[in-house]
Amino acid sequence: MLTADRATALARIGLGLAGLLNAAEGWTLLTRIADGRLALPVTDAAPPVQTWSVAVLTGAAMLAALAVVLGWRTRAAALVLAGTDVLVLLWDQQTYSSHRLLSTILLVLLAFAGSDRTWAVRRSEAEPPPWPRLLMMSQLSVCYLFAALSKLNTTFLTGAPLHAWLRWDLPVLLTFAMAIGAVLTELFIAVALWSRRFRPLAVALGVLLHVSIVVGLADQTWPLVAFALTCVPLYGLFLTEASGRYAPRHAASPGMIRTGA
Repeated sequence: MLTADRATALARIGLGLAGLLNAAEGWTLLTRIADGRLALPVTDAAPPVQTWSVAVLTGAAMLAALAVVLGWRTRAAALVLAGTDVLVLLWDQQTYSSHRLLSTILLVLLAFAGSDRTWAVRRSEAEPPPWPRLLMMSQLSVCYLFAALSKLNTTFLTGAPLHAWLRWDLPVLLTFAMAIGAVLTELFIAVALWSRRFRPLAVALGVLLHVSIVVGLADQTWPLVAFALTCVPLYGLFLTEASGRYAPRHAASPGMIRTGA
């Protein structure tokens, strides 16, 4: 079983790698706007998108993401990376993506989760509070829950959207079954990650789900990889917190009430 420190470090590395891909995605979108593609600013006060300013923002994001991966000045790097994501989201409406928003929220929480206590270039010895890890776990669970609920409509459940998105021309009956399976899988993961009994199955299904999404969908491959890197490394938090280690180590005692499903 992973230790709490290693699980949090694994989440840090995944979010950092996702940050590199998110920065590249933002560069692609924003430079197209700078080159003349129709701009859709979030507010009239937003400055015009220019190549030099996009380059500066992308460079800052990539450096911060690399620092997060390596565990160098992790808190500052995570907050800077989250800040660049916020700026990208506010610069133009076309830059919005749910995986970038999820990554931004998780990066803010990561900054206070003590993810640089191990597997880090610059390690911290400070004992982290339990709430950032718990909120990261909760955010991931909420992500899967709402992903499932958003698909509970007559359009998606027919399988027609999947039929259009997939790389292969599959029978409609099969894409219908896949649509139902996707909803049930996401609902199961959202709940079962909190259950000691069903957690291993939820983790296995989650990995399989993300791999199938990356391999099966024809478009947006790299953003989908970024989404997988945002979600899957956080599974380790559930695998270690199952032993009830929300409290700091020095406060643990045999008589304490353990937290865990």
